[in-house]
Amino acid sequence: MTRQGKRTAVGPLAAYVDGFRSFALAWGYSPATAGMLVKEMRSMSAWMLETGHDVGEVSEGLVAAYRAWLPGSGRRRVPTPGEFRALLAYCRQLGVAPQAPAAPDDAVEVIVQAYRAW
Repeated sequence: MTRQGKRTAVGPLAAYVDGFRSFALAWGYSPATAGMLVKEMRSMSAWMLETGHDVGEVSEGLVAAYRAWLPGSGRRRVPTPGEFRALLAYCRQLGVAPQAPAAPDDAVEVIVQAYRAW
């Protein structure tokens, strides 16, 4: 567990909270925004603990599952996928999460992937 202010982080991302705050600040986020990103990271980490996920599963798909769970949990605001961009980059930079899938090489593949996602 990592102690941040008055909150204690739990779950598979707990060990990465302090480093992620520094990473977000280095990416140019304001201290307030970095704090909001860390708060969301702690929330996602607690959810991961409850649902049996580990840090090696952090990906766009896991973020989507977490976001899909939020409305039923009573949260009024569901963060956008973009709000997890820094967390994904941080976990990938540390090598604890899988790298992002390769971007398609041509326009046809972009359309096919968009169709599959739809």
